[in-house]
Amino acid sequence: IFDKISVTCTQCPGIEDSISLTFSYQEDDYEDNCTSGGYGNVVDGNWSSSEQMEGSGSSCDVNYTKPTNAVGAIWQVKDDGGYGCGWLIGGGTNNGGINNVTIPDSCWNAHPTKLLLNLDEPGGDLYWKCYNGTDWIVTVYSCDGSGYMFEEAVYWNVVDE
Repeated sequence: IFDKISVTCTQCPGIEDSISLTFSYQEDDYEDNCTSGGYGNVVDGNWSSSEQMEGSGSSCDVNYTKPTNAVGAIWQVKDDGGYGCGWLIGGGTNNGGINNVTIPDSCWNAHPTKLLLNLDEPGGDLYWKCYNGTDWIVTVYSCDGSGYMFEEAVYWNVVDE
């Protein structure tokens, strides 16, 4: 499940200097309701296949188990939306294609062992969300696209022992 890249971080926010991190890529979540909800191609591991979600009004939960010693995560998502009117949490513009979203601390700290994510298309726009313990917050918003979601995966920031 994991492809690993190890680096030494000398100026990493939120953690001590000169710590070694392993960025572990995980394609497959441990639990989702996506296939039954019409999002099967969004969790199939194929970054070329897609689901057209425009107007479907459907939603899909994607849940991951946090690896031991994980200190954060980046959620990699791909859609066709944005076209200059979408945005990413923390700044930036979603112009379609692949976006790397740093999971906010509020979502990271919401559950000790799980990262709870959601794909949502309430009627024309696409939302990639994370759960902060009380509510789903939007991390990537795509508007005016044709409603295609392609894929998602997580890069875990894991402290080496």
